[in-house]
Amino acid sequence: MLVPLALFGVLGLTSVVLTHELAKIAVIANGVRAGRLSRDSIRTAVQLAPALDVA
Repeated sequence: MLVPLALFGVLGLTSVVLTHELAKIAVIANGVRAGRLSRDSIRTAVQLAPALDVA
């Protein structure tokens, strides 16, 4: 989505690069957060998953 906006001049190169870098930081932070989950919380989530399925 950023590439067409940059190509058509809607966003400047600086804005596109900044947005891209912030998105990368968010992805890395989410991975760190997911890595901190304890095994007990993961086990509980897996056990609860079928009960939460409403389909």
